[in-house]
Amino acid sequence: MRPLLASLLVLSACDGQVFGGLIGSGRPADPALPPRGEVELETPGPSSRVPRLNHAEYENTVTDFLRLPAKPNLASTFVTDSTGSMFDTNGGLLSVDSTSWADYQRAAEQLAVTATQDQAALARTFGGAVPQGLEAQVRELARRAYRRQPTDAEVTALVTLGNRAATLSPTVPAALGGPRLVLEALLQSPHFLYRPELSETVEQGVMPLSAYELANRLSYALWHTMPDDLLFAAAASGDLSTKEGVATQARRMLRDPRAQETVASFHDQLLQLQKVFDVTRNTTLFPEFSTALRQSMAAEQRTFVRHVIFDQRQGLSTLLTAPYTFADANVARVYGRSGVTGSTPLRLEFTDGRRGGLFTQLAFLSTNATSTETDPIHRGTFLNFRILCTGLPPPPNNVPPLPGEDPTMRRTMRDRIESFTGRGTCGEGCHSTFINPIGFAFEHYDALGRWREQDKGLPIDDSGEFLFDFAADTKTRFEGGVALSREIAASQMAHGCYVEHWLEYLYGRPMAASERPLMDRLGTLSRLEDAPVLRLVEELLVSDAFRARPVEEQP
Repeated sequence: MRPLLASLLVLSACDGQVFGGLIGSGRPADPALPPRGEVELETPGPSSRVPRLNHAEYENTVTDFLRLPAKPNLASTFVTDSTGSMFDTNGGLLSVDSTSWADYQRAAEQLAVTATQDQAALARTFGGAVPQGLEAQVRELARRAYRRQPTDAEVTALVTLGNRAATLSPTVPAALGGPRLVLEALLQSPHFLYRPELSETVEQGVMPLSAYELANRLSYALWHTMPDDLLFAAAASGDLSTKEGVATQARRMLRDPRAQETVASFHDQLLQLQKVFDVTRNTTLFPEFSTALRQSMAAEQRTFVRHVIFDQRQGLSTLLTAPYTFADANVARVYGRSGVTGSTPLRLEFTDGRRGGLFTQLAFLSTNATSTETDPIHRGTFLNFRILCTGLPPPPNNVPPLPGEDPTMRRTMRDRIESFTGRGTCGEGCHSTFINPIGFAFEHYDALGRWREQDKGLPIDDSGEFLFDFAADTKTRFEGGVALSREIAASQMAHGCYVEHWLEYLYGRPMAASERPLMDRLGTLSRLEDAPVLRLVEELLVSDAFRARPVEEQP
Protein backbone atom coordinates (compact mmCIF):
# COMPACT_ATOMS: atom_id res chain seq x y z
CA MET A 1 0.00 0.00 0.00
CA ARG A 2 1.42 3.39 -0.91
CA PRO A 3 2.28 5.38 2.29
CA LEU A 4 0.56 8.64 1.37
CA LEU A 5 -2.57 6.92 0.09
CA ALA A 6 -2.70 4.72 3.18
CA SER A 7 -2.60 7.83 5.39
CA LEU A 8 -5.38 9.45 3.40
CA LEU A 9 -7.55 6.35 3.70
CA VAL A 10 -6.97 6.05 7.43
CA LEU A 11 -8.29 9.59 7.80
CA SER A 12 -11.34 8.57 5.77
CA ALA A 13 -11.97 5.24 7.51
CA CYS A 14 -15.50 4.97 8.85
CA ASP A 15 -14.80 4.43 12.54
CA GLY A 16 -17.74 6.39 13.93
CA GLN A 17 -15.74 9.63 14.20
CA VAL A 18 -15.21 10.67 10.60
CA PHE A 19 -18.58 12.27 10.06
CA GLY A 20 -18.09 14.66 12.91
CA GLY A 21 -15.41 16.09 10.65
CA LEU A 22 -17.58 15.86 7.55
CA ILE A 23 -20.46 17.78 9.06
CA GLY A 24 -18.16 20.65 9.87
CA SER A 25 -16.19 20.41 6.64
CA GLY A 26 -17.03 23.86 5.34
CA ARG A 27 -18.57 22.51 2.14
CA PRO A 28 -19.96 25.39 0.10
CA ALA A 29 -23.70 25.83 0.31
CA ASP A 30 -25.81 24.86 -2.68
CA PRO A 31 -29.40 25.84 -3.39
CA ALA A 32 -31.90 24.75 -0.73
CA LEU A 33 -35.65 24.58 -0.72
CA PRO A 34 -37.43 27.90 -0.41
CA PRO A 35 -39.41 28.96 2.67
CA ARG A 36 -42.68 27.08 2.89
CA GLY A 37 -44.97 29.91 3.92
CA GLU A 38 -48.06 28.93 5.84
CA VAL A 39 -48.68 25.46 4.35
CA GLU A 40 -48.93 22.55 6.76
CA LEU A 41 -45.78 20.47 6.68
CA GLU A 42 -45.74 16.71 6.26
CA THR A 43 -43.11 16.34 8.94
CA PRO A 44 -40.25 13.98 8.09
CA GLY A 45 -39.24 11.21 10.48
CA PRO A 46 -35.75 10.74 11.93
CA SER A 47 -33.22 9.66 9.33
CA SER A 48 -29.53 8.98 9.08
CA ARG A 49 -27.42 11.85 7.76
CA VAL A 50 -24.89 9.36 6.41
CA PRO A 51 -26.62 6.40 4.69
CA ARG A 52 -24.08 4.06 3.12
CA LEU A 53 -24.45 2.72 -0.41
CA ASN A 54 -25.58 -0.88 -0.39
CA HIS A 55 -23.79 -3.30 -2.69
CA ALA A 56 -26.22 -2.90 -5.59
CA GLU A 57 -26.00 0.89 -5.33
CA TYR A 58 -22.20 0.69 -5.18
CA GLU A 59 -22.07 -1.47 -8.29
CA ASN A 60 -24.37 0.89 -10.20
CA THR A 61 -22.53 3.98 -8.98
CA VAL A 62 -19.02 2.90 -9.93
CA THR A 63 -20.36 1.88 -13.35
CA ASP A 64 -21.93 5.30 -13.92
CA PHE A 65 -19.16 7.31 -12.27
CA LEU A 66 -16.46 5.72 -14.44
CA ARG A 67 -18.80 5.37 -17.44
CA LEU A 68 -17.96 1.69 -17.74
CA PRO A 69 -19.56 -0.28 -20.60
CA ALA A 70 -20.73 -2.98 -18.16
CA LYS A 71 -20.96 -3.51 -14.42
CA PRO A 72 -17.62 -4.73 -13.03
CA ASN A 73 -19.40 -7.21 -10.71
CA LEU A 74 -16.98 -6.47 -7.87
CA ALA A 75 -19.59 -6.12 -5.14
CA SER A 76 -20.45 -9.80 -5.48
CA THR A 77 -17.07 -10.53 -3.84
CA PHE A 78 -17.70 -8.19 -0.89
CA VAL A 79 -18.71 -9.29 2.58
CA THR A 80 -22.49 -9.73 2.59
CA ASP A 81 -24.67 -6.78 3.59
CA SER A 82 -27.64 -7.16 5.88
CA THR A 83 -29.85 -4.38 7.16
CA GLY A 84 -32.22 -6.64 9.08
CA SER A 85 -35.06 -4.76 7.36
CA MET A 86 -37.70 -5.83 4.87
CA PHE A 87 -35.86 -3.84 2.19
CA ASP A 88 -32.17 -3.45 1.36
CA THR A 89 -32.37 0.33 0.95
CA ASN A 90 -31.89 1.32 4.61
CA GLY A 91 -28.33 2.57 4.26
CA GLY A 92 -28.44 4.06 7.75
CA LEU A 93 -28.04 0.53 9.11
CA LEU A 94 -24.94 -0.19 7.03
CA SER A 95 -21.38 0.55 8.11
CA VAL A 96 -17.80 -0.12 7.01
CA ASP A 97 -15.75 -2.53 9.11
CA SER A 98 -12.20 -3.71 8.52
CA THR A 99 -13.28 -6.48 6.14
CA SER A 100 -15.48 -4.29 3.96
CA TRP A 101 -12.83 -1.57 4.00
CA ALA A 102 -10.40 -4.09 2.52
CA ASP A 103 -13.04 -4.95 -0.09
CA TYR A 104 -13.42 -1.31 -1.04
CA GLN A 105 -9.65 -0.79 -1.17
CA ARG A 106 -9.11 -3.76 -3.47
CA ALA A 107 -11.97 -2.72 -5.73
CA ALA A 108 -10.77 0.90 -5.87
CA GLU A 109 -7.31 -0.08 -7.00
CA GLN A 110 -8.71 -2.39 -9.67
CA LEU A 111 -11.23 0.16 -10.92
CA ALA A 112 -8.67 2.96 -11.02
CA VAL A 113 -6.45 0.83 -13.27
CA THR A 114 -9.38 0.00 -15.54
CA ALA A 115 -10.33 3.67 -15.87
CA THR A 116 -6.80 4.83 -16.67
CA GLN A 117 -5.33 2.02 -18.74
CA ASP A 118 -4.62 4.42 -21.57
CA GLN A 119 -5.77 7.74 -22.95
CA ALA A 120 -8.85 6.15 -24.53
CA ALA A 121 -9.95 4.70 -21.18
CA LEU A 122 -9.29 8.02 -19.47
CA ALA A 123 -11.34 9.87 -22.09
CA ARG A 124 -14.22 7.46 -21.53
CA THR A 125 -14.04 8.13 -17.79
CA PHE A 126 -14.44 11.85 -18.48
CA GLY A 127 -17.14 11.28 -21.06
CA GLY A 128 -15.13 12.87 -23.85
CA ALA A 129 -12.08 15.09 -23.98
CA VAL A 130 -9.86 14.94 -20.91
CA PRO A 131 -9.75 18.34 -19.14
CA GLN A 132 -6.45 20.17 -19.43
CA GLY A 133 -4.33 20.06 -16.28
CA LEU A 134 -4.53 17.86 -13.18
CA GLU A 135 -6.54 20.37 -11.16
CA ALA A 136 -9.30 20.53 -13.77
CA GLN A 137 -9.33 16.74 -13.97
CA VAL A 138 -9.49 16.39 -10.20
CA ARG A 139 -12.29 18.93 -9.83
CA GLU A 140 -14.46 17.09 -12.38
CA LEU A 141 -13.72 13.65 -10.92
CA ALA A 142 -14.45 14.87 -7.40
CA ARG A 143 -17.70 16.52 -8.49
CA ARG A 144 -18.98 13.23 -9.84
CA ALA A 145 -17.57 11.05 -7.06
CA TYR A 146 -18.92 13.25 -4.25
CA ARG A 147 -22.06 13.96 -6.27
CA ARG A 148 -21.79 17.67 -5.41
CA GLN A 149 -19.38 20.54 -5.97
CA PRO A 150 -16.09 19.84 -4.11
CA THR A 151 -14.46 22.49 -1.94
CA ASP A 152 -11.20 24.12 -2.96
CA ALA A 153 -9.54 22.44 0.03
CA GLU A 154 -10.71 19.02 -1.14
CA VAL A 155 -9.43 19.67 -4.64
CA THR A 156 -6.06 20.91 -3.34
CA ALA A 157 -5.59 17.76 -1.20
CA LEU A 158 -6.35 15.50 -4.13
CA VAL A 159 -4.10 17.45 -6.51
CA THR A 160 -1.27 17.15 -3.99
CA LEU A 161 -1.79 13.40 -3.96
CA GLY A 162 -1.92 13.20 -7.75
CA ASN A 163 1.32 15.17 -8.08
CA ARG A 164 3.15 12.42 -6.21
CA ALA A 165 2.33 9.88 -8.90
CA ALA A 166 5.81 10.15 -10.45
CA THR A 167 7.30 9.01 -7.14
CA LEU A 168 4.64 6.55 -6.00
CA SER A 169 3.88 5.05 -9.44
CA PRO A 170 7.03 5.59 -11.51
CA THR A 171 6.11 2.94 -14.13
CA VAL A 172 2.77 4.56 -14.98
CA PRO A 173 2.79 7.24 -17.73
CA ALA A 174 2.72 10.71 -16.20
CA ALA A 175 -0.62 11.65 -17.80
CA LEU A 176 -2.31 8.59 -16.27
CA GLY A 177 -0.58 8.26 -12.90
CA GLY A 178 -2.11 11.33 -11.28
CA PRO A 179 -5.73 10.55 -12.19
CA ARG A 180 -5.20 6.92 -11.15
CA LEU A 181 -4.05 7.87 -7.65
CA VAL A 182 -6.90 10.36 -7.33
CA LEU A 183 -9.46 7.78 -8.40
CA GLU A 184 -8.15 5.30 -5.83
CA ALA A 185 -8.65 7.90 -3.12
CA LEU A 186 -12.07 9.03 -4.36
CA LEU A 187 -13.44 5.50 -4.61
CA GLN A 188 -12.57 4.91 -0.96
CA SER A 189 -13.72 8.26 0.34
CA PRO A 190 -16.68 8.31 2.76
CA HIS A 191 -18.08 11.03 0.49
CA PHE A 192 -18.33 8.36 -2.22
CA LEU A 193 -19.29 5.31 -0.16
CA TYR A 194 -21.88 7.24 1.85
CA ARG A 195 -24.44 9.87 0.95
CA PRO A 196 -23.73 12.57 3.56
CA GLU A 197 -26.49 15.13 4.12
CA LEU A 198 -24.66 18.06 5.66
CA SER A 199 -27.08 20.98 5.34
CA GLU A 200 -27.89 22.49 8.74
CA THR A 201 -30.28 25.37 8.02
CA VAL A 202 -33.48 25.06 10.05
CA GLU A 203 -36.77 26.30 8.56
CA GLN A 204 -40.07 25.80 10.35
CA GLY A 205 -38.62 23.09 12.54
CA VAL A 206 -37.02 20.99 9.78
CA MET A 207 -33.81 21.07 7.73
CA PRO A 208 -34.50 21.44 3.98
CA LEU A 209 -32.15 19.38 1.87
CA SER A 210 -29.72 21.20 -0.37
CA ALA A 211 -30.23 20.81 -4.10
CA TYR A 212 -27.45 18.25 -4.49
CA GLU A 213 -28.62 16.29 -1.45
CA LEU A 214 -32.11 16.19 -2.92
CA ALA A 215 -30.75 15.14 -6.32
CA ASN A 216 -28.98 12.26 -4.60
CA ARG A 217 -32.09 11.22 -2.70
CA LEU A 218 -34.09 11.21 -5.92
CA SER A 219 -31.53 9.29 -7.89
CA TYR A 220 -30.88 6.61 -5.31
CA ALA A 221 -34.59 6.24 -4.58
CA LEU A 222 -35.59 5.72 -8.23
CA TRP A 223 -32.45 4.38 -9.91
CA HIS A 224 -30.19 3.09 -7.10
CA THR A 225 -27.30 5.04 -8.55
CA MET A 226 -25.79 8.53 -8.81
CA PRO A 227 -27.61 11.41 -10.54
CA ASP A 228 -27.29 11.68 -14.29
CA ASP A 229 -26.17 14.85 -16.05
CA LEU A 230 -29.73 16.22 -16.32
CA LEU A 231 -30.34 15.80 -12.60
CA PHE A 232 -26.99 17.39 -11.77
CA ALA A 233 -27.94 20.30 -14.04
CA ALA A 234 -31.30 20.67 -12.29
CA ALA A 235 -29.53 20.82 -8.94
CA ALA A 236 -27.03 23.41 -10.16
CA SER A 237 -29.70 25.61 -11.77
CA GLY A 238 -32.03 25.66 -8.77
CA ASP A 239 -34.78 23.73 -10.57
CA LEU A 240 -35.09 21.42 -7.56
CA SER A 241 -35.97 24.32 -5.27
CA THR A 242 -39.69 23.84 -5.84
CA LYS A 243 -42.05 20.91 -5.49
CA GLU A 244 -42.94 21.29 -9.17
CA GLY A 245 -39.26 21.08 -10.15
CA VAL A 246 -38.83 17.90 -8.14
CA ALA A 247 -41.98 16.44 -9.70
CA THR A 248 -40.67 17.20 -13.19
CA GLN A 249 -37.48 15.29 -12.52
CA ALA A 250 -39.31 12.44 -10.79
CA ARG A 251 -41.61 11.96 -13.78
CA ARG A 252 -38.68 12.01 -16.17
CA MET A 253 -36.82 9.45 -14.09
CA LEU A 254 -39.86 7.18 -13.79
CA ARG A 255 -39.92 6.95 -17.59
CA ASP A 256 -36.37 5.57 -17.58
CA PRO A 257 -35.92 1.76 -17.74
CA ARG A 258 -33.94 1.93 -14.49
CA ALA A 259 -37.13 2.88 -12.68
CA GLN A 260 -38.72 -0.35 -13.88
CA GLU A 261 -35.87 -2.27 -12.25
CA THR A 262 -36.43 -0.34 -9.02
CA VAL A 263 -40.17 -1.02 -8.98
CA ALA A 264 -39.47 -4.69 -9.70
CA SER A 265 -36.96 -4.84 -6.83
CA PHE A 266 -39.49 -3.30 -4.43
CA HIS A 267 -42.10 -5.94 -5.25
CA ASP A 268 -39.54 -8.76 -5.31
CA GLN A 269 -38.54 -7.90 -1.75
CA LEU A 270 -42.04 -7.12 -0.50
CA LEU A 271 -43.42 -10.39 -1.89
CA GLN A 272 -40.28 -12.39 -1.00
CA LEU A 273 -39.91 -13.59 -4.57
CA GLN A 274 -36.40 -14.91 -3.91
CA LYS A 275 -37.97 -17.83 -2.04
CA VAL A 276 -39.36 -19.18 -5.31
CA PHE A 277 -35.88 -20.32 -6.30
CA ASP A 278 -35.81 -22.69 -3.33
CA VAL A 279 -39.15 -24.33 -4.15
CA THR A 280 -38.91 -28.07 -4.67
CA ARG A 281 -41.61 -30.69 -5.17
CA ASN A 282 -41.80 -34.44 -5.64
CA THR A 283 -42.50 -34.94 -9.34
CA THR A 284 -44.54 -38.04 -8.60
CA LEU A 285 -47.01 -35.92 -6.62
CA PHE A 286 -46.50 -32.84 -8.79
CA PRO A 287 -45.55 -33.91 -12.33
CA GLU A 288 -45.79 -30.29 -13.52
CA PHE A 289 -42.83 -29.31 -11.34
CA SER A 290 -39.33 -28.80 -12.72
CA THR A 291 -36.43 -26.61 -11.74
CA ALA A 292 -37.23 -24.50 -14.81
CA LEU A 293 -40.65 -23.80 -13.29
CA ARG A 294 -38.98 -21.68 -10.61
CA GLN A 295 -37.79 -19.18 -13.20
CA SER A 296 -41.19 -19.31 -14.90
CA MET A 297 -43.01 -18.50 -11.65
CA ALA A 298 -40.72 -15.54 -11.03
CA ALA A 299 -41.22 -14.34 -14.60
CA GLU A 300 -45.00 -14.61 -14.20
CA GLN A 301 -45.06 -12.29 -11.19
CA ARG A 302 -42.53 -9.83 -12.56
CA THR A 303 -44.20 -9.56 -15.96
CA PHE A 304 -47.60 -9.08 -14.34
CA VAL A 305 -46.34 -6.35 -11.98
CA ARG A 306 -44.56 -4.49 -14.77
CA HIS A 307 -47.62 -4.67 -17.02
CA VAL A 308 -50.02 -3.35 -14.38
CA ILE A 309 -47.77 -0.53 -13.20
CA PHE A 310 -45.99 0.63 -16.36
CA ASP A 311 -48.09 -0.55 -19.30
CA GLN A 312 -51.54 -0.01 -17.78
CA ARG A 313 -50.58 2.73 -15.28
CA GLN A 314 -52.84 1.18 -12.66
CA GLY A 315 -52.74 0.76 -8.91
CA LEU A 316 -52.78 -1.67 -6.03
CA SER A 317 -56.38 -2.79 -6.54
CA THR A 318 -55.49 -4.05 -10.01
CA LEU A 319 -52.42 -5.83 -8.70
CA LEU A 320 -54.64 -7.66 -6.22
CA THR A 321 -57.60 -8.51 -8.44
CA ALA A 322 -56.79 -8.45 -12.18
CA PRO A 323 -58.39 -11.55 -13.80
CA TYR A 324 -55.35 -12.35 -15.92
CA THR A 325 -51.71 -13.26 -15.62
CA PHE A 326 -48.67 -13.80 -17.86
CA ALA A 327 -47.73 -17.45 -18.30
CA ASP A 328 -45.15 -19.35 -20.28
CA ALA A 329 -45.56 -23.02 -21.14
CA ASN A 330 -44.42 -24.18 -17.68
CA VAL A 331 -46.87 -21.98 -15.77
CA ALA A 332 -49.74 -22.62 -18.17
CA ARG A 333 -49.29 -26.35 -17.59
CA VAL A 334 -49.82 -25.89 -13.84
CA TYR A 335 -52.94 -23.86 -14.60
CA GLY A 336 -54.20 -26.68 -16.81
CA ARG A 337 -54.21 -24.47 -19.89
CA SER A 338 -53.13 -25.72 -23.28
CA GLY A 339 -51.98 -23.84 -26.32
CA VAL A 340 -49.17 -21.90 -24.61
CA THR A 341 -45.67 -22.73 -25.85
CA GLY A 342 -42.20 -21.35 -25.31
CA SER A 343 -40.53 -19.49 -22.46
CA THR A 344 -41.97 -16.02 -23.10
CA PRO A 345 -44.81 -15.15 -20.68
CA LEU A 346 -48.02 -14.44 -22.60
CA ARG A 347 -51.23 -12.92 -21.29
CA LEU A 348 -53.61 -15.56 -19.97
CA GLU A 349 -57.20 -14.61 -19.10
CA PHE A 350 -59.10 -16.16 -16.19
CA THR A 351 -62.81 -16.40 -16.96
CA ASP A 352 -63.90 -19.05 -14.45
CA GLY A 353 -63.54 -16.89 -11.33
CA ARG A 354 -60.90 -19.13 -9.81
CA ARG A 355 -57.97 -16.76 -10.05
CA GLY A 356 -57.28 -13.06 -10.00
CA GLY A 357 -54.35 -10.96 -8.79
CA LEU A 358 -51.00 -11.64 -7.19
CA PHE A 359 -52.13 -14.05 -4.51
CA THR A 360 -53.67 -16.63 -6.81
CA GLN A 361 -50.43 -16.76 -8.83
CA LEU A 362 -47.92 -19.55 -8.40
CA ALA A 363 -45.11 -17.61 -6.69
CA PHE A 364 -47.18 -16.71 -3.61
CA LEU A 365 -48.96 -20.07 -3.40
CA SER A 366 -45.89 -22.28 -3.83
CA THR A 367 -43.53 -20.34 -1.56
CA ASN A 368 -46.12 -20.40 1.22
CA ALA A 369 -46.54 -24.15 1.23
CA THR A 370 -44.53 -27.22 2.22
CA SER A 371 -43.08 -29.70 -0.24
CA THR A 372 -46.25 -31.79 -0.08
CA GLU A 373 -49.05 -29.77 1.54
CA THR A 374 -50.66 -26.36 1.65
CA ASP A 375 -49.67 -24.06 4.49
CA PRO A 376 -52.59 -21.82 5.47
CA ILE A 377 -50.74 -20.54 8.53
CA HIS A 378 -47.86 -19.12 6.51
CA ARG A 379 -50.16 -17.84 3.78
CA GLY A 380 -52.23 -16.02 6.40
CA THR A 381 -49.18 -14.75 8.27
CA PHE A 382 -47.66 -13.36 5.06
CA LEU A 383 -50.80 -11.39 4.22
CA ASN A 384 -51.15 -10.06 7.77
CA PHE A 385 -47.60 -8.79 8.02
CA ARG A 386 -46.74 -7.70 4.49
CA ILE A 387 -50.05 -6.77 2.90
CA LEU A 388 -52.25 -5.62 5.79
CA CYS A 389 -49.67 -4.47 8.38
CA THR A 390 -51.89 -5.76 11.18
CA GLY A 391 -48.98 -5.61 13.60
CA LEU A 392 -49.40 -9.07 15.07
CA PRO A 393 -47.02 -9.90 17.91
CA PRO A 394 -44.23 -12.39 17.20
CA PRO A 395 -45.07 -16.03 17.93
CA PRO A 396 -44.13 -17.38 21.37
CA ASN A 397 -40.98 -19.41 21.75
CA ASN A 398 -40.93 -23.17 21.30
CA VAL A 399 -44.20 -23.44 19.38
CA PRO A 400 -44.55 -27.13 18.44
CA PRO A 401 -45.03 -27.99 14.77
CA LEU A 402 -48.42 -28.81 13.34
CA PRO A 403 -49.18 -32.46 14.15
CA GLY A 404 -48.92 -34.85 11.25
CA GLU A 405 -51.83 -36.66 9.74
CA ASP A 406 -53.49 -39.32 11.86
CA PRO A 407 -53.68 -42.46 9.68
CA THR A 408 -56.77 -43.59 11.58
CA MET A 409 -58.83 -40.58 10.55
CA ARG A 410 -59.34 -38.50 7.44
CA ARG A 411 -59.11 -34.74 8.00
CA THR A 412 -58.61 -31.72 5.79
CA MET A 413 -55.75 -29.35 6.39
CA ARG A 414 -58.28 -26.88 7.76
CA ASP A 415 -59.54 -29.43 10.29
CA ARG A 416 -56.00 -30.19 11.48
CA ILE A 417 -55.11 -26.51 11.91
CA GLU A 418 -58.32 -25.61 13.68
CA SER A 419 -57.83 -28.45 16.15
CA PHE A 420 -54.35 -27.14 16.89
CA THR A 421 -54.74 -23.32 16.75
CA GLY A 422 -58.48 -22.65 16.50
CA ARG A 423 -61.04 -21.56 19.04
CA GLY A 424 -60.51 -23.02 22.48
CA THR A 425 -56.74 -23.48 21.94
CA CYS A 426 -53.79 -21.37 23.01
CA GLY A 427 -53.61 -19.98 19.46
CA GLU A 428 -57.13 -18.65 19.46
CA GLY A 429 -56.22 -14.95 19.87
CA CYS A 430 -54.05 -14.48 16.77
CA HIS A 431 -54.70 -17.58 14.70
CA SER A 432 -58.46 -17.97 14.70
CA THR A 433 -59.00 -14.19 14.41
CA PHE A 434 -56.29 -13.02 12.02
CA ILE A 435 -54.06 -15.72 10.55
CA ASN A 436 -56.19 -18.78 9.86
CA PRO A 437 -59.25 -17.19 8.20
CA ILE A 438 -57.34 -15.57 5.36
CA GLY A 439 -54.99 -18.54 5.05
CA PHE A 440 -57.93 -20.92 4.62
CA ALA A 441 -59.20 -18.78 1.73
CA PHE A 442 -56.49 -20.33 -0.49
CA GLU A 443 -57.20 -23.99 0.30
CA HIS A 444 -58.47 -24.62 -3.22
CA TYR A 445 -54.84 -24.14 -4.37
CA ASP A 446 -52.50 -27.02 -3.55
CA ALA A 447 -48.83 -26.90 -2.56
CA LEU A 448 -47.76 -26.05 -6.11
CA GLY A 449 -50.64 -23.67 -6.81
CA ARG A 450 -52.83 -26.04 -8.81
CA TRP A 451 -56.58 -25.76 -8.40
CA ARG A 452 -58.15 -28.66 -6.50
CA GLU A 453 -61.74 -29.50 -5.59
CA GLN A 454 -61.04 -31.71 -2.58
CA ASP A 455 -58.55 -32.21 0.24
CA LYS A 456 -57.99 -35.81 1.30
CA GLY A 457 -61.12 -36.65 -0.63
CA LEU A 458 -63.18 -34.25 1.48
CA PRO A 459 -64.90 -30.99 0.45
CA ILE A 460 -62.86 -27.82 0.92
CA ASP A 461 -64.13 -25.00 3.09
CA ASP A 462 -62.41 -21.78 1.97
CA SER A 463 -64.76 -19.37 3.74
CA GLY A 464 -63.79 -17.00 6.50
CA GLU A 465 -64.24 -13.67 8.25
CA PHE A 466 -61.70 -10.94 8.83
CA LEU A 467 -61.63 -7.64 10.67
CA PHE A 468 -60.54 -5.18 7.96
CA ASP A 469 -61.58 -2.13 9.99
CA PHE A 470 -60.47 -2.18 13.61
CA ALA A 471 -62.45 0.98 14.39
CA ALA A 472 -65.73 -0.40 13.10
CA ASP A 473 -65.13 -3.78 14.78
CA THR A 474 -67.16 -5.47 12.06
CA LYS A 475 -65.88 -8.57 10.32
CA THR A 476 -66.16 -9.09 6.56
CA ARG A 477 -67.11 -12.52 5.25
CA PHE A 478 -65.64 -14.03 2.08
CA GLU A 479 -65.31 -17.35 0.27
CA GLY A 480 -62.09 -18.19 -1.56
CA GLY A 481 -58.90 -16.47 -2.59
CA VAL A 482 -60.46 -14.31 -5.32
CA ALA A 483 -63.17 -12.97 -2.99
CA LEU A 484 -60.61 -12.37 -0.24
CA SER A 485 -58.35 -10.51 -2.67
CA ARG A 486 -61.26 -8.24 -3.59
CA GLU A 487 -61.93 -7.49 0.07
CA ILE A 488 -58.26 -6.74 0.66
CA ALA A 489 -58.26 -4.43 -2.36
CA ALA A 490 -61.27 -2.57 -0.94
CA SER A 491 -59.71 -2.09 2.50
CA GLN A 492 -57.98 1.04 3.74
CA MET A 493 -55.74 -1.29 5.71
CA ALA A 494 -54.11 -2.75 2.60
CA HIS A 495 -53.67 0.57 0.78
CA GLY A 496 -52.19 2.23 3.84
CA CYS A 497 -49.84 -0.70 4.33
CA TYR A 498 -48.72 -0.59 0.70
CA VAL A 499 -47.80 3.10 0.75
CA GLU A 500 -46.06 2.63 4.11
CA HIS A 501 -43.86 -0.02 2.51
CA TRP A 502 -43.14 2.33 -0.40
CA LEU A 503 -42.10 5.05 2.05
CA GLU A 504 -39.70 2.67 3.78
CA TYR A 505 -38.23 1.59 0.46
CA LEU A 506 -37.86 5.03 -1.13
CA TYR A 507 -36.84 6.91 2.02
CA GLY A 508 -34.48 4.18 3.22
CA ARG A 509 -35.92 4.07 6.74
CA PRO A 510 -39.07 3.06 8.63
CA MET A 511 -42.10 5.33 8.71
CA ALA A 512 -42.27 7.67 11.70
CA ALA A 513 -45.41 8.52 13.67
CA SER A 514 -45.18 12.09 12.36
CA GLU A 515 -45.68 10.74 8.83
CA ARG A 516 -48.98 9.01 9.59
CA PRO A 517 -51.01 11.89 8.03
CA LEU A 518 -49.03 11.48 4.81
CA MET A 519 -49.67 7.72 4.83
CA ASP A 520 -53.38 8.24 5.51
CA ARG A 521 -53.65 10.72 2.64
CA LEU A 522 -51.88 8.50 0.13
CA GLY A 523 -53.62 5.34 1.33
CA THR A 524 -56.98 7.03 0.79
CA LEU A 525 -55.87 8.27 -2.62
CA SER A 526 -54.88 4.73 -3.54
CA ARG A 527 -58.12 3.16 -2.30
CA LEU A 528 -60.74 5.66 -3.43
CA GLU A 529 -59.21 6.64 -6.77
CA ASP A 530 -57.20 3.47 -7.47
CA ALA A 531 -54.31 5.89 -7.94
CA PRO A 532 -51.58 4.48 -10.19
CA VAL A 533 -48.59 3.13 -8.31
CA LEU A 534 -46.37 5.59 -10.16
CA ARG A 535 -48.46 8.48 -8.86
CA LEU A 536 -48.05 7.24 -5.29
CA VAL A 537 -44.30 7.06 -5.83
CA GLU A 538 -44.26 10.60 -7.22
CA GLU A 539 -46.34 11.89 -4.30
CA LEU A 540 -43.88 10.37 -1.84
CA LEU A 541 -40.93 11.96 -3.63
CA VAL A 542 -42.35 15.49 -3.73
CA SER A 543 -43.60 15.47 -0.13
CA ASP A 544 -42.05 17.64 2.57
CA ALA A 545 -41.08 14.44 4.34
CA PHE A 546 -38.79 13.50 1.45
CA ARG A 547 -37.41 16.94 0.65
CA ALA A 548 -36.30 17.71 4.20
CA ARG A 549 -35.04 15.97 7.30
CA PRO A 550 -35.87 16.58 10.92
CA VAL A 551 -33.66 18.36 13.40
CA GLU A 552 -33.72 15.12 15.36
CA GLU A 553 -31.32 12.63 13.81
CA GLN A 554 -31.40 8.87 13.68
CA PRO A 555 -28.77 7.42 16.04
